[in-house]
Amino acid sequence: MPQLWALLVAIENYLSPTWPPVADALADSQNVFRYLTSDMGIPEDHILCLNNANATRAGIISAFREHLVDNPRISKGDAILFYYSGHGSYIKSPEGWTTVKLPGGDSNDMVEGILPYDEGFKYPHANTPTYPIPDRTLAALVDLAAASHGDNITIALECSPNGSTANANPEYPSPLPPTLDHGLVSLVSSSRKPNARRNVRQGRFPALRTDYVLLAACKLGEKAHRVNGRGGLFTTLWLCAMRADLRPRTYAGVIKHTNSQQIRMKEIGSVMFDQHPQCEGDVRGRIVFEETMIKRDHFDATLKSPDGEFEVEAGEVHGVKEGTGFDIYGLDKFLQGTKLGTANAVRVGGTTCTVRADWEVPPPDAFAAYSATIIQKPALKYIIRRDPQTSDPVDANATIRTLSKALIKERHINEVTDADDADLEVRIGIRGSIALHRQDSLIRHLLNPIPQIARSGLEVENLNRIFCGIARFNFHLTLTNQKHPFAEKITFEMLRFSRTDDVTADRKVFPLRKVYGFDPSTDDNTGFEVTDQDDYAIVLCNDSDVDLYVQIWYFDPDEYSVATLYEPPSDAQPSLPRNGGVLQIGKSAEIPWALTYYVPIGGTASTLFMKVFLTDKPVKLRAMQQPVLVGPGATDDRGLQQGEPETKGLWDTILQPVTVVRAKD
Repeated sequence: MPQLWALLVAIENYLSPTWPPVADALADSQNVFRYLTSDMGIPEDHILCLNNANATRAGIISAFREHLVDNPRISKGDAILFYYSGHGSYIKSPEGWTTVKLPGGDSNDMVEGILPYDEGFKYPHANTPTYPIPDRTLAALVDLAAASHGDNITIALECSPNGSTANANPEYPSPLPPTLDHGLVSLVSSSRKPNARRNVRQGRFPALRTDYVLLAACKLGEKAHRVNGRGGLFTTLWLCAMRADLRPRTYAGVIKHTNSQQIRMKEIGSVMFDQHPQCEGDVRGRIVFEETMIKRDHFDATLKSPDGEFEVEAGEVHGVKEGTGFDIYGLDKFLQGTKLGTANAVRVGGTTCTVRADWEVPPPDAFAAYSATIIQKPALKYIIRRDPQTSDPVDANATIRTLSKALIKERHINEVTDADDADLEVRIGIRGSIALHRQDSLIRHLLNPIPQIARSGLEVENLNRIFCGIARFNFHLTLTNQKHPFAEKITFEMLRFSRTDDVTADRKVFPLRKVYGFDPSTDDNTGFEVTDQDDYAIVLCNDSDVDLYVQIWYFDPDEYSVATLYEPPSDAQPSLPRNGGVLQIGKSAEIPWALTYYVPIGGTASTLFMKVFLTDKPVKLRAMQQPVLVGPGATDDRGLQQGEPETKGLWDTILQPVTVVRAKD
């Protein structure tokens, strides 16, 4: 296990009488400290505690930077924990800041924050009262820590946005100036602002990146309750779950156990209220305080019967059909797997399937958990052409031999002689280089540059990775539910943003106009046209009567890469509510920055595809992710092998082309 470093903040009594006491907040901090030092064996000098008067705004920010960011004793990959027990609050947002939408209302002009000991107090020589610490300031501190030490970071908040106790409902705290902590925020914002072809996800704290883990005491709209004399209910149950024999002990598993304890307490009458602790972040499947998590191409599996039936969290949306083969693995408490055998799907739903093994299944307590990987690979047909003007016969023959050797064991990838049957034309040019001319109907007419494989990339392993990746790319791009239960009831819009002349403030969040160029009611699927100098957002509206979980992926045919643009930060609540629910991606609570696009070097226009996945329950699609296969950003990573599509189950997709053009000077 890596070392752990922690900053524990507890505020029981506030300097301003505006804020009522937080009962037993110090007990929360002491209980966490005791768990870290006694149960985990963390050295005491790895833990810094700020209590009451020491937990001023300046004190918290300074301690975070000194203890968790600039600390030379922290090594890359060490675990970092920031724990807070005190008051939280919704705060009126300055113009241009990313906001959250309050549950049950239309207000969309609030940010979340934690309140330091001196919130609202005006020091003698200060011009303004002390401000809260808003979400984006905390996010900036987390980003600084991640840049120095890696993203093994946990934020645990024992508070609720409108007061940390059931009977505390104070007025909004001090209004925030637009430039609050601007120096700190701008220090990291330029280095982490993505464009639309990079991986961007956001959680409930809208400015907090979710490649870390956020543990929150309750849902939005709920209150964080306290247990008389013992501290916060969340912290009490969280530490109980941490001490339980959970195998494997992942963040998601711990919070699931915490919620089950709270439900049991309500059933027996120990508590009389509802509170649902949350676990947010796309790495919530990690082992707690470690970097270990289940591999991307492994799906969670549950043993349902001793005769060898497993429920696997993979269904039609992943390309599974009846008969699809799976390798089944037994996992230990550290998520290390042992292959047990193969099994085939016998019943397939939209997001899950039941597989049956024909081998003797070990007893249920033999492993901490099970996982499964799909055996089948998508097909690809290619035809070889030689460029007579640039292709040297010796070099061309050498390339053909290398390609044949690379694909000799890949039975799903086959050379054909009829161009009408080919998905891909492999054109051999100068010095044996390869140009990949797309032949599939969806992207063959694009004006994108032709992907090239230089002679330096003509290695057996590299060619195998590229051609298998192209097969996966084509398969996932075209996979859909032919029955389309949702797509016609979802409105997809692209919005362009205005700018502000004030360089110290964020860009305004108000859309100017819709970007025209795509009419979903016709067959003219030309898509939206955007420029590489403007800011955009995607807006989805759900007119169906089903609450939907949304994931948005982008497919880049220039690089044959597949990456996620948006995933729900939590499995606890759908991201696109029924009957008029709206989800905005870009300058929103989900993603705080606007989407920007770029044209590859040397080109004037390029088309990528936005693909929206719609499901009626949470689903993991991370196995679909694929790195850049060709071009300067190519890596050695590999994606998941998949099967063929089916068309039943409550899931759907929307495929939206987006053409990026270079703006005129």
